[in-house]
Amino acid sequence: LHALAFDPKTNTLATALGVSHEGLRPGLWTATIDADTATWTRVDSDTAPTPRFGFAFAADTDSGQLLIASGQLQPTQDNPLAMTDELWSLDLRATPPTWTRIQLDHAPQGRRNPCFAYDDDADRLAIWCGTADARTNIEDLVIIQRTDDTWTCATLDDDTGDTPPRRSSGFGFADPRDASIWLGFGNSGAGAYQDLARLILNADD
Repeated sequence: LHALAFDPKTNTLATALGVSHEGLRPGLWTATIDADTATWTRVDSDTAPTPRFGFAFAADTDSGQLLIASGQLQPTQDNPLAMTDELWSLDLRATPPTWTRIQLDHAPQGRRNPCFAYDDDADRLAIWCGTADARTNIEDLVIIQRTDDTWTCATLDDDTGDTPPRRSSGFGFADPRDASIWLGFGNSGAGAYQDLARLILNADD
């Protein structure tokens, strides 16, 4: 439930945050790859996301940015399911790699384990469902999109009646042939899903 991304321009592999049996894992590690060897380096920063897990993430190969959105923070006695709605960007081509918090108008509800996919050509991250309370799944589709240096966020409603059953822990990918996004698998209280749904977004959406 961590981030994992590769920047082909700089030959940099990066992993950040996540959770293990020891608890939430802070920090960022990067690696350079030479043949079958990865050489890892811990990257510390004064500005970075607080530890979290189960977030949506995406690698933009044009800009060398790693995005992370939402996720669950460290539980507390008062808030055992602390979800964040934050969006962060990591510049893998900076020396050292640099985190930036992106402020979003109309940020989506914080959640963990959504189904997500990134359309590299259109610079947009699709986030579908996930859970905010570990019992029920959120029923929405969120599109976070970059235009020049500005990020916008929109929550889309489905009025066709064709929306697949909501779920968490699904997977997704973008199809560059027709700018569609495929979302599927995952689980809910009804069980595990073995489906794929094709999402078509118009250029103006």
